[in-house]
Amino acid sequence: MAKFDEQCKRFFEEADLDGKGTLSKLELAKVLKKVGVKKTPEEIIEIFDDLDRNDDDQITLDEFMGELGKIDMKDKTDAELRRAFQEIDADGSGYITLDELKAKLAEEGIDPDGACLDLDVSGDGKVNFEEFLDGLRNK
Repeated sequence: MAKFDEQCKRFFEEADLDGKGTLSKLELAKVLKKVGVKKTPEEIIEIFDDLDRNDDDQITLDEFMGELGKIDMKDKTDAELRRAFQEIDADGSGYITLDELKAKLAEEGIDPDGACLDLDVSGDGKVNFEEFLDGLRNK
């Protein structure tokens, strides 16, 4: 779990475009778009207001991390997760390699340094769809 927390923190830092250590509404909208969350501007404002517990019009790392714990991949359909997998599997081999993961992160504007294949339970250096699905559903 510590590795997940580290990745979330790094993701927050990448989303913090102005480097102030907090997220604005615009930065939150951009980070939600990066992870594939499709929300209307009104819904984003509602999410922002829910996260901004002290009503200071900014989201701190603690507020952000608290909300990430509520995301449940069990609510995602297999088809949604397969589409996400296929988007990362650039060569269509049925496996995600570290190079493919890094390329996708870079394409999304996320620093790929430190990326790893945590979901590779077989240890073969690549992640198949079953490992991907199991890893996301059992996080």
